[in-house]
Amino acid sequence: TFVAVLQFSLTRSLCIPAFIAALNAMKSNKNDFRSRKVGDTGKPSSPKSKNVKHLPVTAAITGANKSHHRRRDVTGRSPSDDDKKIQRRTGNRAGSTGKKIGEKMGKSTGGRPKDNRKGRRDEKFRGLSVSKNQSLRKDSPRKKWDDHKVKRVDGEEKMEDESTTSTYIDLNSVKFRKRRELRRLFSKKAEKYKKKKDIKRLWNKARIKKLDSVIRDQLMIELYSMMRGEISNLVLSNDTLRVVCSCVRRSNADIRVECVNELLENVEILCKSSIGHRALLDVVLRYGTSTQRDRLYDIVRCKVVPWFRHSISAIIVEAVYNDHANSIQRKAILAEFYGSFYKSLNKSDNDDLIAFIKDNPEHLKSIINRLKSIIIQAIDKYLHKHTLFHILLRQLLSLMGLESENESILEINYEVIDSCKGLIPEISHTVDGATAGMLCIWNANARLRKLLVKSMKPHIVDMCMDDVAYRVVMCLIDVIDDTAMLSRLLITELGKNLVRLTGGKNGRQVLIYALAHRNPAYIHPQVVSLLKPGDSNPNSKKSAEIRCNEIRASIMIYLNEYYSINDNLIEALSDRSSVNLLMSFFDQVDVSRTCVENVAKLCAKPFLECDTHPVEDVSSHYLIKHILEHNKNSTTDKRILEHNDEKSTTDKQILEHGNEDSTCRLFMNLLFELVDEGEFALWSRCNRGRYILLSIFHHCDNDSMSQRLINELLSIRKDLISIKDKSSTLLCDLID
Repeated sequence: TFVAVLQFSLTRSLCIPAFIAALNAMKSNKNDFRSRKVGDTGKPSSPKSKNVKHLPVTAAITGANKSHHRRRDVTGRSPSDDDKKIQRRTGNRAGSTGKKIGEKMGKSTGGRPKDNRKGRRDEKFRGLSVSKNQSLRKDSPRKKWDDHKVKRVDGEEKMEDESTTSTYIDLNSVKFRKRRELRRLFSKKAEKYKKKKDIKRLWNKARIKKLDSVIRDQLMIELYSMMRGEISNLVLSNDTLRVVCSCVRRSNADIRVECVNELLENVEILCKSSIGHRALLDVVLRYGTSTQRDRLYDIVRCKVVPWFRHSISAIIVEAVYNDHANSIQRKAILAEFYGSFYKSLNKSDNDDLIAFIKDNPEHLKSIINRLKSIIIQAIDKYLHKHTLFHILLRQLLSLMGLESENESILEINYEVIDSCKGLIPEISHTVDGATAGMLCIWNANARLRKLLVKSMKPHIVDMCMDDVAYRVVMCLIDVIDDTAMLSRLLITELGKNLVRLTGGKNGRQVLIYALAHRNPAYIHPQVVSLLKPGDSNPNSKKSAEIRCNEIRASIMIYLNEYYSINDNLIEALSDRSSVNLLMSFFDQVDVSRTCVENVAKLCAKPFLECDTHPVEDVSSHYLIKHILEHNKNSTTDKRILEHNDEKSTTDKQILEHGNEDSTCRLFMNLLFELVDEGEFALWSRCNRGRYILLSIFHHCDNDSMSQRLINELLSIRKDLISIKDKSSTLLCDLID
């Protein structure tokens, strides 16, 4: 056994005291080595010794216990970081200098040093840094843990020494949540910590909802007296920021003014603080007087450009520009971005930047370069959601459009568009952002346009539903020549989400624009005026009519499939705002027969069995009347056929005599086929039904159908005469 232990110790390079401890353990007559204490000379251990660490002999030999990752020395403790530093300098392990096991290790070069230990806290609370798994030797220079007791005085835990005053605290006897508080109490910032704690204790009393207003006012005055002079420091942490905001909100006007004035003295520090900037938003801009807000505006205006380039202070600039500044102050803020020469040269009442460039074209490049550097730096810091960014980007793209033939400006144009290709869905919710997105599409070449469409594909439905961003989607339909790519990336997404698009106002506008383009019957002239500047862009080569026809054909595939389901058609007819989409859909030549049959089946329902028959319903009445008036001389058929230069004989016959398979003829044939005898006479009971009968009379070319209608109406001629309105009079004249 001795030889085995010797060989094992030499291979492991164990220290000599560990080897001696193993020898002493083996000399004992007992076979259970694990019950021995390390350093014992064979005598039985006393059960009263509490501070001596029991360690198995095998752990002393191998130098590590399987239950602990850190290697322990012969005293049973884990070597600290300072021991490891000493080990690197001396080349020895902690406690391996040949000392006897029972001797003190304070003066040993290889043991733990007494004082001035690097990496430790100051002597006042060294004991706080001792971990839970470490133990202290009985003969160590420190005090024993048992000499200290924790007493609770006035709800707080305080340390007391029975014999002498001690500076060490046993953290193992304190709850884990209290240790942080104890460290703060014994730190150099203990006074500030206690003051914050008193402030929060008083605030908890003052913020009770059922508290009397008089008592609350007194508490708020007392609270402000405690915070006076320290408000700028208190708002830099979350807990005390809430206290300051609550004090300002619940206090009187005098306290509010004093608090805001104290914050205004440190605006430069607070505006760049991740927590402190909220004090400027929640206290100064919300509860400050107009004079104080003007003072903040003056500070921001002087440093608007460097502050806008900072990710946190840009929030303050945005808030001052949007929520506080008037029109004159906003123009002054924007003028800071253009440069000092703009303010000196622009003496006219017109503050338009483009008008200034036309009068001073020599400053165009300098303004473009200045705005470009601001825009690219703002993109790098994710500031693209601010409205100031949208305005500056719109102005930059508008300026570059003035000199589109200049190669240097054209390169800057493509560089800016390339950097903004993934931001258009995020900035298109504002008017300036949507205009900037449209300018990106108009000024981009074919390669960049493809990248723009790809970046918008995941967000295209949300853009169609937005109140402003839908214009960007219309712009894509207007100018992109590669309609195959557009139908693959854009139209496919629209076709998959027709349920959502048809249920929204702006989504229906996009679908109508894809079908009817700029037809004034469906598209507002104001929207058309916004899209017209893109017609002259130099990057679109294909004819607008051919492009629109190709897009119309691709979207009609999905609409035919959608409206062939009867439930979808009924749901669309129940909403009056959806009628325009249905009317533009039935205007097309390639409407499926199933969709026309569904409308005819709705009209064929018995009139008396329905609470509101489709003939007398407002939305259904307009649709039926529109389909009936879509006759052989419809403008849609002419528009489609006029695109072909060489018309065939059949095409000319369609223009002259009408198409037998047109929507109007198909619907009328199905109507007379499905409607029962006598139902047309019942339609005349309502005003809208009589107008539909008049439309059938005017556009019906079949004599048998006209004769059937006349025969049914002659039976109720007396009733029609008794109804004195315009529709019944016209219907009686046709019968006669």
